[in-house]
Amino acid sequence: MSRPAATPAAYLAPLDGLRAIAIAAVWIFHAHPAALPGGFTGVDVFYVLSGFIITRTILRALDGGRFSLREFYLHRILRLLPNAVLTVLVVLAVWQWLMTPSQIAQTARHGLWTLGNVSNIFMWRSLGDYWGEVAEWAPLTHTWSLGIEEQFYLLYPAGLLALVRFQRRYLGRWLAGIAAVSFGLGVIGYHTHPLAAFYLLPARIWELLLGAWLATRLSGLANSRDTVDAAPAELRRRSLAGALGLALTGLGLVAITDGGKLLGVLSLAPTLGAALLIYASVGPATWLTRALSSPVLVAIGRRSYSLYLWHWPAMILGRYWASTHGYAPLTGALVGGAAGVIVACVAYAVVEQPLRHYGAGRSWRIGLVAAGFTATALFAGWQIHDAGKFDATSPFERPAFHGKLYDSELVAPGTPNDVVRYADVAFPSFPTRPPPWKTGGVIRLYGAAQPQVVVLGSSHALMYSRLIDDICREQKLSVAFLGAGGRSVFLGQPAAPDPAAQLDEFDRSRLEFLRTWHPAAVIIIDRWDARFASPLGFEPHLRALVDTLHPLTERVLFVAQPPVAERGEKENLREVVRALMRRPQLGLPRLNPDPAEPLRLQAAATAEALARERPYFRVLRPDRLFYRPDGSVRYAEGRNFFYADDDHLAEAGSELARPVFAPAIAEARASAAPRP
Repeated sequence: MSRPAATPAAYLAPLDGLRAIAIAAVWIFHAHPAALPGGFTGVDVFYVLSGFIITRTILRALDGGRFSLREFYLHRILRLLPNAVLTVLVVLAVWQWLMTPSQIAQTARHGLWTLGNVSNIFMWRSLGDYWGEVAEWAPLTHTWSLGIEEQFYLLYPAGLLALVRFQRRYLGRWLAGIAAVSFGLGVIGYHTHPLAAFYLLPARIWELLLGAWLATRLSGLANSRDTVDAAPAELRRRSLAGALGLALTGLGLVAITDGGKLLGVLSLAPTLGAALLIYASVGPATWLTRALSSPVLVAIGRRSYSLYLWHWPAMILGRYWASTHGYAPLTGALVGGAAGVIVACVAYAVVEQPLRHYGAGRSWRIGLVAAGFTATALFAGWQIHDAGKFDATSPFERPAFHGKLYDSELVAPGTPNDVVRYADVAFPSFPTRPPPWKTGGVIRLYGAAQPQVVVLGSSHALMYSRLIDDICREQKLSVAFLGAGGRSVFLGQPAAPDPAAQLDEFDRSRLEFLRTWHPAAVIIIDRWDARFASPLGFEPHLRALVDTLHPLTERVLFVAQPPVAERGEKENLREVVRALMRRPQLGLPRLNPDPAEPLRLQAAATAEALARERPYFRVLRPDRLFYRPDGSVRYAEGRNFFYADDDHLAEAGSELARPVFAPAIAEARASAAPRP
């Protein structure tokens, strides 16, 4: 995050130590959220610090009669813009080299908003929830917080000057009052407009104003802490404040796990903690200020802005590398994060430090920054234009995915075309509805008064649901769909010895409906390779699930998982194929299965072994339809593209499986007891 310049006499080393703690928390959270769930609150610590330092700097300059708005903004430009422009330029260049057109265009648009200091508004309008999938894989997501801070820098100095001129006596009260209104907006916005409250300045400015208010209260203290002959009572008071501040800041890092809650009263933990730590840092030296002034922490704190800029895009690249080479996402994040630290240190030494200082050559430094800004903006504009000419689906019919119509938990589905990999997929729309699972799921009565076929599973069940619906209509069988996106077919906790244990309301309801209906067949469909890390963990849970279901149905049908393409998890698969088709070759380019292929094949083999033991359990193998003779993925044929992304079949793909599902459903009906 940013740090305004200060005169040497005003420099407070403990504040750089506090920055080091904040950037370390953010880095850990971005690399591995489970390790530090509230690490994102490091951003809020930065806000309090920024409000304090900018106000302290302006007030000292005003008291010395040397403050100039022009010089203030020029210094902000030289302090913040060079490294930010370089970050955006490098990200755009790397994405141009490695990514697909949709990813390039989205990143280029985000880059333009970032250059304009309004990344937070772009996030709010275009990328959505900070914890959502789109934001999670956008390389400039982290710049939303810089947008808020830079908007504050743009608006605040003039307002502070007006207050100092006309309301100097009541300056602290004005700042506290505006902060209280902003805090109220955040609390209300958390319940009414959570995205706007999270991303926009009005609900966030109170955090910066908390630091600003503190600066007005501490403006009379001496510049040098170490020369102050402090009374023991003063030292005890500041030591206690520092300890309490450290505890509150630590509480925010470990206890706040939901960014929405940060807009409520819980946000007082990291922000008040930061304020108390600042209070303890200004004045006589204490054990805490000496610890925060350690050379290592100070060195990290001085580089915190550069570290913040570079660590996130480097982690995103690391995760992309891991996903395409079969490594764990955490491995990719750590490798990328480490590389980001190295790049950040180089950028700090080569770009940030040389360009930020006053003195001879400032005109050419400003000109260099302006030229870099212009070149980066033009490059982003060209990328948007060039990507718009690329038609990923031109060789293929537009893929469709109607599975969301059968999601028994979905209330208002919308269309996820803002996710890059689904940008060209046709999704159905329908009005908001009550949760279907509460009344038996999505039910189609074509025959008996109660469902004779029930479909259970995750989004992999949804991708076959329209096909199963059509088959049941043709065979005059009533059917219920009790699958849901993101839901495991394993009832309750997958790691529990008994799948029927620890059920939530959704799973208890599904079992109760099965008990009431006693259908002829239950079809279980899931992404089997994502449920267990090894085949040894899969077999006992599958056996327990089948034993739970069989008393409630005549037959259980297990559907083997199709192969997952090595590309397309975070990029558009049609664009990948289209780009590869530019290379000289015969036919469609080869896409191999991803590294989890052995788990899928073993899951199917485990299910077939269980089927040999239990006559009421049968395995369906539509997966075999999606392999080429050479073992690669059969993802398209002619103008039909069979996949919506790397692992979900589109409608054209699921339709290929009709010869597998239709006879199995008919056989299950024929072997079942007569139904009313």
